[in-house]
Amino acid sequence: MNNPVEITISLSEKEYRQMAYFNVFFKSRSFLFFMPFIVAWSLGVIIIRWTGALDIGATTYIGALTILGLLVLMVGSTEWNIRRYLKSDQFAVAKPRKLRVDDQGIYCETPELSANALYQWPMIYRAYEIKGYFLIYFNIQQAFCLPKSQMTESQREDLRRLLLAHLENKFERRTKE
Repeated sequence: MNNPVEITISLSEKEYRQMAYFNVFFKSRSFLFFMPFIVAWSLGVIIIRWTGALDIGATTYIGALTILGLLVLMVGSTEWNIRRYLKSDQFAVAKPRKLRVDDQGIYCETPELSANALYQWPMIYRAYEIKGYFLIYFNIQQAFCLPKSQMTESQREDLRRLLLAHLENKFERRTKE
């Protein structure tokens, strides 16, 4: 039996933004692996075409511009969605949530919203430990963001043990902290 972890968290706009960017750009390892090569190739094609160093075909040039344009569009739409969500009444900035993580699952209580929920371990989709946060996804897009700054070292260790024990290969550490 693992030690239960009880914490009270309140998510700031900065923490929500970091979680959203992780979700869109950094959660997928293949995206992280291929994107630098794709961006470098696109920039190389554009620079070579502009300088006239090599004869680059129109199709290749337009493809490179399209890739960079789509990447800019992806960043822009992500930021627009974040700002839109932060301005809505759906985001509970600085509204405390009490979480209890134990061998049954994750119990979340939000007193201001009179909302309580128990997420049993089989309901948890994935979990990540990244620099500064634990992200526990209960579906592909929605997650609990647990800032490490709002936890003691022993709470972090106990939470890590619980995630490893109950999620096994669905828990991924992407930090050396």
